[in-house]
Amino acid sequence: DSLAVMRQQFLIFLLCTILSTEIVRSEEPRVIRATQCNSATSCANWTANNNPYCVGGSGHANISPFYWEIGNETSVIVSGQKGSSYDRNTDMLIASASKFFFGAYAVERSIVDGTYNVSDLNVYKYLTMRGGYVDFSSTGCTFLQTASSCNSGNKYSTDEDGAFAYSGGHFQTLAVSPTLGLGDLKADDVTSEYQKYLKDSSGNGLPANFATPLFAGGMKLSAGDYALFLRSILNGSLKIKNYLGKDKVGDGTYIVPPNSTSIDRLKCPGTSTSPTGGACYSPVTEGFHYSYGHWIEDNNSTTNPNAQFNDGSFSSPGLYGFYPWIDQSKTFYGIVARKGNLLETGGPYLNSLECGRRIRWSFLNSAP
Repeated sequence: DSLAVMRQQFLIFLLCTILSTEIVRSEEPRVIRATQCNSATSCANWTANNNPYCVGGSGHANISPFYWEIGNETSVIVSGQKGSSYDRNTDMLIASASKFFFGAYAVERSIVDGTYNVSDLNVYKYLTMRGGYVDFSSTGCTFLQTASSCNSGNKYSTDEDGAFAYSGGHFQTLAVSPTLGLGDLKADDVTSEYQKYLKDSSGNGLPANFATPLFAGGMKLSAGDYALFLRSILNGSLKIKNYLGKDKVGDGTYIVPPNSTSIDRLKCPGTSTSPTGGACYSPVTEGFHYSYGHWIEDNNSTTNPNAQFNDGSFSSPGLYGFYPWIDQSKTFYGIVARKGNLLETGGPYLNSLECGRRIRWSFLNSAP
């Protein structure tokens, strides 16, 4: 009868409603995972805010607070910050991120002045840290001292001359040598000297503030100021653009451990006079190569668990965790800016690199 038909239709409707609800419920987790991000910018943001290498978890350090950005030759594309301690305008000591600047300055002087050739063996060896300076102590160097007086803690080893040994002593020695002639300069003088040669596309001197006259680690800048430098490389205003990754040295193999004492390093024999020889000392254990004041993140060996993130980018991470980079195509730049605690497990520079290169990968691949 009609009542039975109505009951049957109602039961069918009720069953369909229940089934459709369960289907939606079962699909929700999958949909959420699939839409973590759907663009370069949203994926970079997702990684900065969720990846364990940035925010901690799974045995990794939480590098917060920090500021980060990615941009191109004209502007910032995406940026963000964790915590409130750092933003784009926060000045901080950038330590070895200063080396990128020195490489650019040395190349610029070489080409603009023409008084020396940056590829000459004696200059090239210092810029690629193969000059035999194995340990450099900058303790006691102040704003009021000259670059020469801050070079007194430099140790040279004949045995290591020719082999890659990562040490700021190479840059300090080259700077105060007759080739560059910067020995009498104090911190403010170095800033003025850099601005004569390092200019943006409008011809204005780039921000280049020095806290101490240490060419491998004495700068104090904000992320915004450093970004102007990286953009000037990308747009071709600085001639080091054509030297990124050029004449690379060191294959990442090293004789003594990265955390060894200076005495151990002095005992390290030169492994080769060839530019591609192994490293007597390197703070990077992944096998990155080194060029004119910057690393090449190029170890994508199948035996390296971080291989997918080593895309050939050029970088110069600083001891306290300031991590600037330019991608291999010379299209984009990026920065992770912070001043971490040196007691941080793993070290601030390595932890910022780990976070920063994952943000870069997410941006370039539009994937979390």
